[in-house]
Amino acid sequence: MDFDPHGAKWQCCCCNLPTGMKFLAAFEFVVCTAIASVTMHHVITQNTAASYFEVFLIATMILMAFTSLLMAIGITINRVTLLYPSLVARGALIVFIEAFSVWAVFNQDESQTTATTSILKKKKSGKWEIETKKSTPPPADSIEQTHTALVLVLLVFATLFITVFCFYCIYLVVRTIHYVNSYAKLKERRESLIQAGMIDPDYGSRRPSLA
Repeated sequence: MDFDPHGAKWQCCCCNLPTGMKFLAAFEFVVCTAIASVTMHHVITQNTAASYFEVFLIATMILMAFTSLLMAIGITINRVTLLYPSLVARGALIVFIEAFSVWAVFNQDESQTTATTSILKKKKSGKWEIETKKSTPPPADSIEQTHTALVLVLLVFATLFITVFCFYCIYLVVRTIHYVNSYAKLKERRESLIQAGMIDPDYGSRRPSLA
């Protein structure tokens, strides 16, 4: 079956797949650049050292912005090798989101766990011994507990939504790779037919003879 660049197979939402992916790449470039810039400004202006979350967030956003730019260029010039880094960047983004979600949940649990302290206490025998004492934090208000639970629920849903969106974008990138490969082959075939027509003007009108 011949490749049709304007066929229904290569439609994405309300436009052609390459056009839609260019818009997506431009949107991702703007958003990721803005997030990286804001985070870097916060890290520079704050007095404390940057956290691991901020460092990995900046690195991931820069990687996403750079690969989105490469993807837009690759679609424009029909260079499929420029689209593969986008798959790696989206995979890294999924790993970062999942790791951050797990860290946020465990960090919230640690703040509510029982604290253990060790004190020196002198026994009647005159010897000093270490006594372990467990202390629990004061009970939080019900409103604060409800707010914390709501934040965790929203975090889970946001993580799920972003993860599904990233997987869908990976699917679109894979389809775009197939499109660029097919379009490049179609372009080469057309160029070869044009060159053959220049050599033999009757090439297109002749049919191959049957054996």
